[in-house]
Amino acid sequence: MIKIGVLIEYNYKIGDDTIKEIIYLDLFSGVGATHESFTQLEGENKVKGKLLNYCEYEDYIARMYSALHDIPKEMNLGDITKVDETKLSDFDLMTYGFPCQDISMLGNQVGFFDENGNSTRSGLLFEALRIARHKKPRVLIAENVKALVNKNNIDNFNLMIEELKKMGYKSYWKVMDAKKYGIPHSRQRVFIVSIRKDLDDNTYEFPVEEELTSVASDYYDPQEQVLDDLYINERQIEMYAKNEMRIKKQYSSLNKDITICQTTKQGQRSNSQNFIEDNKGIRIMSGNEVLKLQGFRDGCGHKLREKGFTTSQIGFVSGNSLYVGIMKKLILSIEKYIV
Repeated sequence: MIKIGVLIEYNYKIGDDTIKEIIYLDLFSGVGATHESFTQLEGENKVKGKLLNYCEYEDYIARMYSALHDIPKEMNLGDITKVDETKLSDFDLMTYGFPCQDISMLGNQVGFFDENGNSTRSGLLFEALRIARHKKPRVLIAENVKALVNKNNIDNFNLMIEELKKMGYKSYWKVMDAKKYGIPHSRQRVFIVSIRKDLDDNTYEFPVEEELTSVASDYYDPQEQVLDDLYINERQIEMYAKNEMRIKKQYSSLNKDITICQTTKQGQRSNSQNFIEDNKGIRIMSGNEVLKLQGFRDGCGHKLREKGFTTSQIGFVSGNSLYVGIMKKLILSIEKYIV
């Protein structure tokens, strides 16, 4: 039985100010970048969040979420099309990184609806909006691939913004690149912050960009901790690494200071994006490394491996995740509309 979150009021102290806890609903949650963001912010004594429920369709990913964050799997709402919004308690913030398969340049780019007018996987966006329309949280934060605002998808994007407007939200959007917000990972994603109109003061601004002060190798695991099964064999080196097919192409990198954008194939030895060459050979990044390069704390990948999840599975959820550092900054930027 799904455990539907019950609203509980909490107050906690930051310095001399008492601030209400932020209650949030985490839709299309993946491995839990939003939850990780709140965990880090609380550890930094900046803001605190309380998870109402998370919503992840894939069972093994839901198990990863619960294992990584020590959250009961019963808090997973599962299939978003079956979520009864009338049974959810109130919450302040809803995050929804809805599926990108039908928007991405690597996908079929059909948009929210197919040729027959049926909803696509990316069209599950409207299930999230159904929940928000009923619950009217103070703030919504959406994330998706940059292609959502490209000319091929601009009609879909405008439809989304217009729907949010009808629901009573003022929306602000920006394409944000992870490498401009503190991590050596080239990852452009569009973020949409929607503020309920009765709270919006027309002063919202996205977090400012910052100078990058680290390189990818700063996030590598110590070599003695690297598992042998991460190294690619001679045949794979010939096929994927040393020739023009992979590493020398723009879509793959070897020992780059800034890694190229992770995809869901990051954890596969024969189809990875970022390779590391050391004195033992050429390898893919570990599950711990790819999560660190998405802003997760050191050790998260190791914890998932210890729980029985594979490097390929961790690479998949990392490639499907948003960058934690940006979400942290966005949470801080909308705090005034909640507290």
